[in-house]
Formats: sequence, C-alpha cells, structure tokens
Amino acid sequence: MGFFEFLFGKQNETNNQADLKTQQSSASTLSSAASLNKNTSTPKSTAKPKKTIVTNSIDDIYGKGFRFIVDRYEEWANQKCISQDKLDGEIVAEVQGDKIVFTISGAERLDIVSTLSMSLSHPNSQVLRSKGNPLVQSDRIQYLANNVSGDNVPFLCHLFYENGRISYVRFAFMDPNSSALFPMTSRIYEFYGDMVELTGSSKTKASEKNEFTPFVFKSTCHQRYENLMPVRGLQQCLRTISVEKNINGCSGYLIKPGDGYIVKLFNNDTGQPNMSDKPMRVKSISNDLVVLQGYPLKAMAPFGWMDVDYSEYGLDVHYRNGEIEKCVLHMYERDTFIEYRK
Repeated sequence: MGFFEFLFGKQNETNNQADLKTQQSSASTLSSAASLNKNTSTPKSTAKPKKTIVTNSIDDIYGKGFRFIVDRYEEWANQKCISQDKLDGEIVAEVQGDKIVFTISGAERLDIVSTLSMSLSHPNSQVLRSKGNPLVQSDRIQYLANNVSGDNVPFLCHLFYENGRISYVRFAFMDPNSSALFPMTSRIYEFYGDMVELTGSSKTKASEKNEFTPFVFKSTCHQRYENLMPVRGLQQCLRTISVEKNINGCSGYLIKPGDGYIVKLFNNDTGQPNMSDKPMRVKSISNDLVVLQGYPLKAMAPFGWMDVDYSEYGLDVHYRNGEIEKCVLHMYERDTFIEYRK
C-alpha cells in the first residue's frame, strides 16, 4: 500500500458509506491522520425502531446538537477491524459556547470516554465535501479537539452525511508517537445507526412555545466532571432536583413573575439546599432534551442589589420514553458539570 493510499483511504466500489477514508486536502493535514483502509458493508439495523425526522442540509447540521441512535460499532487499528458488535446505545451532542460536547451511552465496555468535547472554533472544524476534492471521498462534518488528555480521549470526530442526516459517527485517537503538526491515528471507533433528532429545530408546538412541564427528579447517584474528566468517584446518595415555573418571582433576586423557571437542588441527607435557587430560562427544547440556562440579573447583597451573571449555570434534562433519565447541572465557566442519575 502506498503512502497516500494509507493516508487518504481507498475507494470501496461496493459501499462508500462504511469506508475508512481521509477527509481533507493537503491544506488540512490534521484530518488526513484519521484514515485507515477497510472494506465493509453496513447491515440494516433491527435493534430498535427509528423515528423519522425532516431531512436537513449538511450546513444545517454543522455546529448543532443532535441525537443519534447507535445499532452497532466497529473498532479499527493498524488498518484492521479488531472488534465489532451490535450496540444498543446513543450519542447525544450538545453545543456549549464554542464547544460541542458528545455524551455516549451504552458503550461502557468500549475504551472511549463517555463524555468528550470538540472545538467549534478550531480552524479545521468544518464541513468537508467530496465534490471537486479527490482526497475527500464522502461529505462529512469534521470537528477537532484543541487539547487531548488520556489514551481513551479522541482528537477528531467525523459525522458522515447521507440523505439529509448523519449516517455514522467516527471518533479517532491520536498516535502518541506522531507530531502535533501531522498527527497520525492509532485507532478509531465508528458508530452506525441513524440521527433521529436535531437539537434546536422546532419539531413540535411545545418547541415553538419553549414550554415544558415543571418536575421533581429524585437522583440516587451523581458523578462530577471537571474538564470532561470524572472526579471524586460515583457518589451513591440521594439528591432532589426541582424545576418550578416562575409564578411570583424568586426570593433574593430582582426578576419579573412569569419569567422562566426556578431550579432548586436539595441534599436529602440533611434536608437542606445544595445550592442557592437559580432562575433559568429555556434555551432549547425537544422531545428528548430540554436545556435551561441562567441569565444576567440583580441579586440581593449586604449593600443592596448587585448585578450578577448566572449564564454560567445551566441544566440539561434528558428524557427517555417520556420519562426523565438524568439531569446535568453545568458550571460552564469552570468547565465543570454534575450528572445526576436515577
């Protein structure tokens, strides 16, 4: 196999969708590092029924969050498939400022972090099109990480585009012996399935109104993450998260009644609040994910009202089959979040 064939992959005449191929012209050598040659075909999924969505252009999908149902995976290293199997999981992507954060569930047995971040501001995070570029063999979205820490943290993500949606997702891991200017890939994971939702698009009347039902969620365990890495271990203890509609304002804050929601967190062991009440507004809403975020307001201080910016705080509410599966409390400026689970 020649040098460029190794870098840029070889065309598979039977099925382009499952090829490992490189992504970019010589102006973007970072993406070429992720190519390993293979020939395989993607079987039709029978793991679970899919939800049909309105098709989107690749430009509409770029820089947006989404939900992707996973049917199976393949792991590749040294140009060979070293493992593959069915996988009943999902990938949820959420945009947080200039980052897109991926949460992978159902893949605990694989050597990949469950939560990882890619940059939207990286110069090589972009849409790659095959038309007119002989080095790119299929349309895709490319995201790269600014920093990588750990052997199980990918440095590159490709979202392969076909028929108005993402058809499969690739995560590539950097070879530690390669250079930063010309990184090579040690291995990759590819997750096959179907994109069932694009976050931020108005699919329902509830989405258009930015409304959802207030709730009380009882969590039996939680995990803290700092810089996307789990810290302090899984905490097996009871916590209660409640989201109440703002009817009469909120004590300690100068806000108008009816504006947004009030997020509260309680320690069930002590019966005391775990944090001060946080006024938030709905940022985006879909059938499976509601994102709330704080906003600038005035809070009572010993010397009177003072301006505070609570946009640092956010709450993601994840639903599965209409029931709350988990809540994620974000402290964006500190690159910290806490995942509260059942």
